[in-house]
Amino acid sequence: MNKLLIPLVLSLTVLLSSCIIAKPKVLGSMSVYPRTEAIRIPKQMLRIAGRAADDESGLLRNLNSLEVITCEDRRSMPILDSEFERIVNERGLELLVSSTDSLESVDIYAEMNSKNTVIKELLIRDRERKEQNFIYLKGKFDLGKLLESDPKSLTRF
Repeated sequence: MNKLLIPLVLSLTVLLSSCIIAKPKVLGSMSVYPRTEAIRIPKQMLRIAGRAADDESGLLRNLNSLEVITCEDRRSMPILDSEFERIVNERGLELLVSSTDSLESVDIYAEMNSKNTVIKELLIRDRERKEQNFIYLKGKFDLGKLLESDPKSLTRF
């Protein structure tokens, strides 16, 4: 019995350790500033969430990594903006959409395939007066399928 128990416990430990929420890789340099929260959800956890959420759009199934940074320190925001621009330039991302109103601005950068139909990486910056959020998504998203899918299915999880 002990011969089976030890390998089983080791295997379970390795499997669960890969599912732990961790420090961001791509946005990691942005997580060291005051009043900044950071999280990275690896592929295994996203797959589990996709099954639990009944992911009809396939968004979670095709997602390899999700990273989120939130900063509530106004003094750090200009530094985070320059870090963001550095990451955009290093990864070769192009501006996909930019929107600004009196309270908020959102910039979405992406790396797309040569036919501009599949998104490989998505980097989003959301700026408000007192808070700034950055979201990094890596995976393969068919732009046409996302635009055709039911918007309610994208917000269900």
